[in-house]
Amino acid sequence: MLADPDRDILKVAVIERYHGTHHVGIGFVQGFGFRDGAIASTVAHDLIVIGTDDASMMLAINKIIEMQGGLGGAIKKNRGTSGKSFHASQFSRAAGYFRVKNHG
Repeated sequence: MLADPDRDILKVAVIERYHGTHHVGIGFVQGFGFRDGAIASTVAHDLIVIGTDDASMMLAINKIIEMQGGLGGAIKKNRGTSGKSFHASQFSRAAGYFRVKNHG
């Protein structure tokens, strides 16, 4: 199942993370306007990731795992790369606002 960013159709995965079932729901969403990259979150309890491609989605998921929850994103620096050239950000709640830390 592939996303189609040109038509604003992105892939979404919801990953259960509390009961050890390893259930994953996969579908498509519109209205985010992403042309490249992914965003992941555990704010809704399960891990939710939305993105333009599986590599970006996995990078965003891995950032969330590294941070032990929260919000994270990944954007390819150069389209057409082998998938190793990414920019990732993490968002953390501090003093009532979101702070962005860039990695890459």
